[in-house]
Amino acid sequence: MTDQPHYHRSPKKALKYFYIISFLRLLFTLSILAVLLILSFKFNWWPWLNYIFYLFIAYEILHMFFGPLIDYYYTYYKVTSDYVVVDYRFFFKSREIVNIDRIQYLIHNQNPILLKLGLCETQVLTAGHCILIPFLRKEDIEEIETRIFERLREVNSDV
Repeated sequence: MTDQPHYHRSPKKALKYFYIISFLRLLFTLSILAVLLILSFKFNWWPWLNYIFYLFIAYEILHMFFGPLIDYYYTYYKVTSDYVVVDYRFFFKSREIVNIDRIQYLIHNQNPILLKLGLCETQVLTAGHCILIPFLRKEDIEEIETRIFERLREVNSDV
């Protein structure tokens, strides 16, 4: 079994997915804030509430542009013969490590947008917790899955 010695990032299609989801979130949030602003003007709510709504709108627009970039460029993963690592390196750095011997099962998630882009999201579950492997191509997920299950066949201990 060959190791992946370096950290890897999701394919470029994942960035496109992040932008699509972020845009849909922006539309949903802007529609709610628009209704609140209309109600505020119609019923003469306190004027300072309008400024709070404007701040939320500005935040959501900034988040729509910069959130996907942060999610894409600062999340890495690595799968070796012994463990799975997911590394988040933006502002607060965190690393989730799971020993392959402790893995109980894998969950693959796809929605219509991920299916159209050919991506898949995988959760690695153990008895104690769950880590989320970033969006990968379906072929890469299947390769990682076979590597993990080959390693699990060699393990004699029960979790």
